[in-house]
Amino acid sequence: MKSKVLLTMLVILIVLAGVGIMCGTIFVVRDVEVIDANAVVSVLTDEEKEQIVSKTELQGKNILFSINQDKIKASIKACDPMYKVHSIKTEFPHKVVIKISRRVPVYLDTKNGKYYDAEMFIVKEMGTQVTPYVNITAANLQLKDNLDYGDLAVGATANDNRKIEQLKIVAGYLGDGLTTCTISYNDEAAHVGGRYVCLHWQINANVTFEIKTTADDDFAHLLAFTITIYQNDAQKVAGNYKAMYHENGKCTVKLTNVNGEKTYVEK
Repeated sequence: MKSKVLLTMLVILIVLAGVGIMCGTIFVVRDVEVIDANAVVSVLTDEEKEQIVSKTELQGKNILFSINQDKIKASIKACDPMYKVHSIKTEFPHKVVIKISRRVPVYLDTKNGKYYDAEMFIVKEMGTQVTPYVNITAANLQLKDNLDYGDLAVGATANDNRKIEQLKIVAGYLGDGLTTCTISYNDEAAHVGGRYVCLHWQINANVTFEIKTTADDDFAHLLAFTITIYQNDAQKVAGNYKAMYHENGKCTVKLTNVNGEKTYVEK
């Protein structure tokens, strides 16, 4: 009986030693590849990629147990707070692929002297302007103090944070023909009564969206419904689109233009 126990222990030790040797020799990071996820806008140089690889300190690490994504992201941000990590993938037995891009400004906020990307991270102005920035100065954002490049915009009040979340959603719709628009908020107490926030999106000289929501309303759904109404007509009818939730919970859009008023209610 005693010999069987000793034999079992010996087998376990051999197996553990074998696993340890394999992990120490086979599953070791030998290759770290950095891919620019947005090369059309900003191409990372070879030197920048080498700096990222060096800063992550992944070379020689155990690929099974030493890939701490939060730590890797922090080290990449330390290289440049403008870097955005899209993904970190391990390719066994010894390769790590990091997909990143450089954050680029989408919004311009002269009131706070800041630029934001589509996710409302504070970014630097691009040396060569690729697309016009969307001016959100009239959004009247109040931000917390001591925010720096690479930080997510954080509002000083709950309403400011609601605006920030809404601006992220709007950014998803900004494409060709929309990047010259302006965005503002009507903060007049008589209009919003402390309960609503009211976004004004000037699509162009002839089209304005006015999206009015409470904290409990689904802004993304209401905006999507409004855009659907706007795009239903091939000509994209000019006018002022006022959207809010009806008391029955349905999205309601009132279009006002030279032809009068027309109301659309979600089915």
